[in-house]
Amino acid sequence: MDIGKEQNNRWLRPYCFESKTAALILRGVYAFVILLTLAIGLATVRNTDDPLLMKIGFIVGLIGFSIIAVQVMLGSRLKLLDRAFGLDKVVIFHRKMGVVGAVLLLSHPLLMALAKKSFKLFSLHTSWQVNLGKGALLLLVAGVLLALYYSKFRLDYNAWRLIHKLMIAAVVLAFAHSIIIGDAFQIRWVKVWWWVLLVLACAAFFWQNFIVIPFGRKKYIVKAVTKETHDTFTLRFAPAGDPGAAVLDYKPGQFMFLELKHRGRMSEEHPFTISSSPTSKGHITATIKKSGNYTNMIDRTQVSDVAFLQAPFGRFSWAFDNPSSFLFIAGGVGITPVHSMIAALRDTKDKRPVVLLYGNKTEEDIIFRGEFEKLPANFKVVHILSKAQKEWRGLTGHISAEIIKNSAGELLGSADVYLCGPSAMMQSVVDALESLGVDKRKTHYERFTI
Repeated sequence: MDIGKEQNNRWLRPYCFESKTAALILRGVYAFVILLTLAIGLATVRNTDDPLLMKIGFIVGLIGFSIIAVQVMLGSRLKLLDRAFGLDKVVIFHRKMGVVGAVLLLSHPLLMALAKKSFKLFSLHTSWQVNLGKGALLLLVAGVLLALYYSKFRLDYNAWRLIHKLMIAAVVLAFAHSIIIGDAFQIRWVKVWWWVLLVLACAAFFWQNFIVIPFGRKKYIVKAVTKETHDTFTLRFAPAGDPGAAVLDYKPGQFMFLELKHRGRMSEEHPFTISSSPTSKGHITATIKKSGNYTNMIDRTQVSDVAFLQAPFGRFSWAFDNPSSFLFIAGGVGITPVHSMIAALRDTKDKRPVVLLYGNKTEEDIIFRGEFEKLPANFKVVHILSKAQKEWRGLTGHISAEIIKNSAGELLGSADVYLCGPSAMMQSVVDALESLGVDKRKTHYERFTI
């Protein structure tokens, strides 16, 4: 037990800038950028004779540009932001603010046109300075629509990533448009602020794409490929080169960005949970289900294949909360972060009470079943199948308030809940937990969709 306590204490050592105070500071910085831009806009138009609509159009254009400039920074996987909020929350905020920025920038030419009582701005025969702004808008709108409706467009993932990276071009074009065509940008302090926003956006883009991706990721080698179920495989990775090289330092439940170099196929980078526990020595694992275009090829991964990892990310881990007891609820391949957290508790001989509710369609879909059957006495595992065969003697249906109460009622008042699975299942479980009176602050999950 002493070994377990020592290990847990190591995991519980805080990241810098991960406290609630740091999160408030970062929110304050974002608000400062928007409010400062608004103040600059108001100060600039105060003494002009322009119509009111033109003044408003000018201000919303300024704020819209400041938002999309900050968007580049939010989309650069900055560890500072991940450690303060969790990358899932950053991604959702990034998407929402992308829509806000796009709406503001689309309003900018419309308000200008209404002020001038002329819609020549929307014709094909405008000056090149105006066309710079049009180009920025087209790129921005395309990027926002593809980000929101990526699955519906059925766009190739690499093509989508390239288009998303082109958002930096939208920032540069919008900057050039405003500097060239806007009289206000002849004012020195206005021009300085505009350059600050451009430089920060370009620096974040350059850092992620030309420093982190080529040089900041770790090279690993696939050491084993294990078939967990009929459509799920665990890949075991070890550092390339020196056999004694240190494995990534991560907390149970965190995830990584993984790029597998499959032979004869274009490689792609995707986020996957690190399914192993930090107690594992010399390797890490990712447990991946065949589903999308990319993961459908996961069973063709071979020993000695090369992988590049950027990690760790996320705050979905009991190591950030240190609860007195645990209720894990998972659906399908959503078991992977839960497996990491449970394995860490098991390996450190942690004696706190643990209940796992694990939902699947059939028995054949249960991942890590043999491993869960060998857990110590303080672990309780309950399987729920939605399409069980006749010989199944366990629970059937979907994870409901009744199942949660009957299976883990003794822990509901004290346990922290860790939930991972399909979006619809997670929302249903969140509602069930709320109906059971579980404190929302004790329910933890990651969600990357709005």
